[in-house]
Amino acid sequence: LDRRAYTLEEISELVSANGLEVAGAIGKPIFASAVAARLEKAGFFSKLLAMELQHNANSSLWGNADVLELVAFKP
Repeated sequence: LDRRAYTLEEISELVSANGLEVAGAIGKPIFASAVAARLEKAGFFSKLLAMELQHNANSSLWGNADVLELVAFKP
């Protein structure tokens, strides 16, 4: 199985080459893998989810993310 990691710029170029425009992007999850052992503690998951939602659009944290998700539209 071959894998390839793309930067946002590379993905944006591919999307544009296919006639679409990127409307937004998020990385996810950002923090979950770092704190996986704590996910079962009471109240921790809801705090983690709030942190993920607050920070997933911060491109400086995308290096920690498992997935880069784009929203694109046809102009």
